Amino acid sequence: MNDKNYRKARPSFVCLVCRSKKVKCDKARPSCGRCRKTNKLCVYEIDTDQLAGQFDEGSATSSNANTNEMAITPATSATSSSNDDASPMLRNASKISNGTSIISPQPENTGFGGSPNSLKMKPLQNQKIKNVKMRLWHPNDMLVSFGSTTFVDLPYGSHSFVESDLYLRALCAALHGDTITELRSRLTNISAASTPASMENPSHNPTVPTEAAITTRPKTLPNNLDREIHPLKFIEKAIVKWIENTTELVTNHMPLEYFNTTHTIDDSMHPSLLRSLHTLAREIEVILLDKDVIDILLKKFYSEVYPFYPLIDIPTFEKKLKNVLLNSNGRRYELNLYGSTTGIRLKLESLALFLIIISITLRSPTYSEEECHILKSNALETARQLLIFAQKLLSLLNGFKFTNENVLCSLLYLFLAEYLNPENRDVDITNDKIMTLKCLNTLATQIGLYNDPSSYPRYDNDPFTGEAFQQFRRKLWIGIQSINFQIFTSNGSSTTQNSDYLKIFLDTATNVTSLLSSKNFEVSEIEKKIFSIQEDKYEFHIIVARLMNSCTSLTTDQDLFEILENIKSTLAFMHQRFPISKLTDFEITSDIQTEPQWRNAEINLTGVEATEILNMNILGLSTIMNVYNVLSFHFEKTTGTNTSNNEPYFHKFILEGINAYLKLTTLIVDYLKGNYSLHIKRDNEYCLNKYAVLTLVKLWLSQMAYSLRFSYKKEIRKQQKVINSTTFLTNYPEDDDKLDTLLNLGISHIQRQMQVLVDLAAERLQDTYFGCYQATLMAKYLLYVMDNAALPNFINRFWDRAFNTKEIPEGVLYKLNMKWGLSTKNHNFVMKNLMNPESLKNINLKLLKQIEYMFEDTTFYKHPSPATFDSNNSTPSFDSEELLNQFLEINFDQFLGVINDNLGELPTL
Repeated sequence: MNDKNYRKARPSFVCLVCRSKKVKCDKARPSCGRCRKTNKLCVYEIDTDQLAGQFDEGSATSSNANTNEMAITPATSATSSSNDDASPMLRNASKISNGTSIISPQPENTGFGGSPNSLKMKPLQNQKIKNVKMRLWHPNDMLVSFGSTTFVDLPYGSHSFVESDLYLRALCAALHGDTITELRSRLTNISAASTPASMENPSHNPTVPTEAAITTRPKTLPNNLDREIHPLKFIEKAIVKWIENTTELVTNHMPLEYFNTTHTIDDSMHPSLLRSLHTLAREIEVILLDKDVIDILLKKFYSEVYPFYPLIDIPTFEKKLKNVLLNSNGRRYELNLYGSTTGIRLKLESLALFLIIISITLRSPTYSEEECHILKSNALETARQLLIFAQKLLSLLNGFKFTNENVLCSLLYLFLAEYLNPENRDVDITNDKIMTLKCLNTLATQIGLYNDPSSYPRYDNDPFTGEAFQQFRRKLWIGIQSINFQIFTSNGSSTTQNSDYLKIFLDTATNVTSLLSSKNFEVSEIEKKIFSIQEDKYEFHIIVARLMNSCTSLTTDQDLFEILENIKSTLAFMHQRFPISKLTDFEITSDIQTEPQWRNAEINLTGVEATEILNMNILGLSTIMNVYNVLSFHFEKTTGTNTSNNEPYFHKFILEGINAYLKLTTLIVDYLKGNYSLHIKRDNEYCLNKYAVLTLVKLWLSQMAYSLRFSYKKEIRKQQKVINSTTFLTNYPEDDDKLDTLLNLGISHIQRQMQVLVDLAAERLQDTYFGCYQATLMAKYLLYVMDNAALPNFINRFWDRAFNTKEIPEGVLYKLNMKWGLSTKNHNFVMKNLMNPESLKNINLKLLKQIEYMFEDTTFYKHPSPATFDSNNSTPSFDSEELLNQFLEINFDQFLGVINDNLGELPTL
């Protein structure tokens, strides 16, 4: 086409209101004169910022002139083709393989509401930033101290993440302090009341309250209950269940004599130890299940748990079981621990592993009462008892003195039994579990698992260790690294030495899958498929470990460009090896295979692969989301000293964090809605749901981090307007109205996103997973506060009470300081840090427009519109106040112990 005759279409510069009415427009920006006079929202076809961007693009250079500069582009752009017309959310979600996106595009007008173009802006691309050296972590941000427990949390663990953000820290400490103060107040009232019925009537059963016990209670509630609805009212059921679980744990502890023995399990034992072992064997036989039930449970373990945690060689394990379980004529097996050429230690190792495997399977959410003919409650109690017996056996075997592969395998599955346990009250990994896993890693390196068995020629010449034993060692190393990946590495607890161990194994093994079979040892196709997936996970682990090592060094400053390059590598590998498109691919048919050597267990290999794809995407995105959030927190703190230089960094990383957050939220929502049920069956969810619960908590923390900033910005602007109202300044710039509108929209967006997650968690997970039940109740309270637009008021009021009144006991304040690192010595804490306009000056119109654009591009919830914002002042309904007070009275000593000694262990706090 001849350029001379070609005229490019030009956009209209008349506002839409004047154009629709066909009246003259003075084209003034941001609002024309006619719209200002009529108080109408003035909207242009091209916004001012977008218009300026057209002229800026022509001067942009395509290459970096300085190696210390990097263009601000979405971190995921390395994994997708350039497409300026696509939204950043879609472009960032596209994958190497076929460009399929995680998040679908949303049209401008969908019936969901939506904001006009003047209130949103496509996130800016190709802005240059310079490399900087940073110190992202301070020791005070990771220390946790409560009761008699002190430890340093993992760098990206939930507690460290909260402490790295001043707003989250203030919120969590306020929630914690308010709940504890209210609980303490009720206990004080109970203590001051008349003698409980249980004291007056010795025959009264203290665990079953009576009407008499209720009538002796003080009738007046603490005065501060009249001020507002407390978090305690939302989580009271969780506290009751938490105390009940605590009592169970106390009654199920192991006898001291099983730990303090100077004798060793062997073929020739001390007589006193032999008697103890006889007694233990008889006790195990009493609760051992019927043969047909054991067969069902073992098959269930092989099909549901083993594919995700393949630590054993199943044919070898089955052979060992035949030496331990004597197949008598009765309905149950008898234990055969003596009178055989096989050493008693080997038999006890096999027995311990067997008990743990049965316990894990009994706790499965897919356990069937009809199939096993045992009530679910009885199955859970049996699982608890079997685990106690397994722990006793492992204590007698003393695996940390007599180190070997069999004991390590049992200890790893014992760790998984507690980690996967739906009744476990802990959402995140706790300090004792961190210490346990570190000990198991030390044991693994102590027996040299980080080298492939081929590095030890002595195994080739040993007649008692064949090829199966070498495969066993490989599986143990790959298995423990899979656990480390999910618990340690994704939370930033990865060291250079850990990465070296990971690489050493690959250097000596060359190819994980090919080593599973040889001329003398052929494995099934099922095993090959499982370990093909495990190999991809192992390589992904190395890449994520490199990312986290670049983020968490405690001895050197972090290099920004190194972190960003590692994020790109992480996303590229994740999209290529774990493509999310496979989860909804209707052309993929289910591959279900039966393995004769596994008691004819049926393995859905398609479901195993799909579950691991989802798991790795959740892990990868949650890790990257946390890294971006911490980077944004860092540059937010440094913005006050150098706004012009640091604002681009803060905007870059908060937008990238929200980008990762939205993709991760969409992934979790799709999973909980059953959108991946084509390939991920319910039987595959046991090894996924616990991590899904933890991810929900991470998402709720991120939502609160964003919402707190918007809410405090809104409060600061309210105060500024009050101050300005006392002056002659009566006309406010149009941008002020847009800023207020976008703040309201942002809060409302997050509110609705959070509501979707809470509803799905309540529907799908909270009835089965106690940790999810606790977290969901607290999330409901936060939603209630947000519904009433009272988030800053709640925090400010608590800290005002802490600074200026005696309502919060000094003991509570002291322990809050020890756990959350917030001292009341600084009496201007709220005004100086939270209500300071300088703290949030980078939450400006340009940033909010870009965030609004990203929110509008997401489709899993109903969008708010500028005309209607969520506000719900209704009071939720609760159970009778007397029920909780009665429970507090009956369990007074236990709750008093919580207040005095274990502050910090209350659910979700």
